[in-house]
Amino acid sequence: MLAPIPAAASAPSQRSRFDHQELLDTVALVADEWRGLAGPDDTLAKAAANYRQFEHGAATRGKLQAVFDNQHPFEFSGVAAGKGQTRFRFGFPGRGYLSPSGSNYSWSALNVELLRNKAETRQRGSGQWKLFSVLNEGSSVSGVNMSYDSKQTRAPGGLWYGSERYRVGTLMFGGLDAPLTSAESAAGKVEGGSAAASAAEQGHSGTIQGLELRSELRQRGAVTELRYQLAAQAVVVKPGPPPVRDVNLKLRILNVNTAALGDFRRGLHSLLFDKLSAAERAGLMQPLWERLLKTTLTQGVVFIVDELSARYNGNKATLKGRVSFDQLREEDVATPGVLLQKMVAEIDLRVPVDLTKDLAYFMARPHFSADMDESKLRASSDGVAAKLIGKLVDGGLARVDRKELRMAIQFKGGKLTANGKPLSLAVFSG
Repeated sequence: MLAPIPAAASAPSQRSRFDHQELLDTVALVADEWRGLAGPDDTLAKAAANYRQFEHGAATRGKLQAVFDNQHPFEFSGVAAGKGQTRFRFGFPGRGYLSPSGSNYSWSALNVELLRNKAETRQRGSGQWKLFSVLNEGSSVSGVNMSYDSKQTRAPGGLWYGSERYRVGTLMFGGLDAPLTSAESAAGKVEGGSAAASAAEQGHSGTIQGLELRSELRQRGAVTELRYQLAAQAVVVKPGPPPVRDVNLKLRILNVNTAALGDFRRGLHSLLFDKLSAAERAGLMQPLWERLLKTTLTQGVVFIVDELSARYNGNKATLKGRVSFDQLREEDVATPGVLLQKMVAEIDLRVPVDLTKDLAYFMARPHFSADMDESKLRASSDGVAAKLIGKLVDGGLARVDRKELRMAIQFKGGKLTANGKPLSLAVFSG
């Protein structure tokens, strides 16, 4: 875990959280000046050719100098790669940067490559970023060993079909939920040799290991199928319970209207790259989303959770589900009550009995002192879990099979049922 920066005597009386403003201002200026580099044909060959003669404005160069210590930090080029292909490269060098409020940023060099055919209709991409970290008094966030890869084909409508993968080897954080306290007071505790600050004063720290996001677009004629997978090998929070392992979410979105998705992509491209004011962009974004939602939801979109699972203390809980809408009209989309009434959701939930006991213990532990007899606390929390399972099973809302609590939950016509019987959330209380 990266250590926080020691509190300085001249620090402000309250801890300032991460200050991204100068970075965000710099990114906004660069993005605004890069609009139109690719031209209306939206090709990297055109963009790379324009970039060779490109110069940032004076204000942007000043920001780049402050953040990157370089007025021209970005590489963007195209190099012949044989067989009529071009290898496009984008990147910037590593840097350490101290923001005006004292947030300390560090990053390694970023390198992204896109190999495209001459027509720029097929693409293979890869990227590496070894480190990005932000540290502030008592707080830190960092990502290590980040990567990207893709294999895609561009359809006539401009949509890129194929797969992308983003990976973070380790994501670390510390102190993000600590309360705002006096920097001088915190420094005094350390210098005076007093007892270490409590967990509440220090906040939590933790890691997410093996974080990965995969996305895929598949064209099915007039409709498009979207697939997403989010996974993590382990999530560790300190102070806290044992790690949660093998977190996995697999989601499919079916029957998305291809033409509507293409219109949305073209509209978004115009918002990002046309010369528009911030107010104009803000005014156009909402109608763009509304058109996509209306067309998609009213033409039979289906959300399928193939798996939502995690393993805790050796026991794995799983959820599968499906959400669709029954005879939805465009005017219904803008009315949350009607939208909910016409939603149909089916969920299959499976939780090991031993895991329900662990969860009951985890929820009970903070309410008792540290010197509480663990065997008594365990016996009490196990009793709470057994009582809940008994209520669900006796009420016909769930069943226990192979040491698993299993529930078939349905929401339809505004009514919630489990195993075909009305389900009230009050069953989980008391």
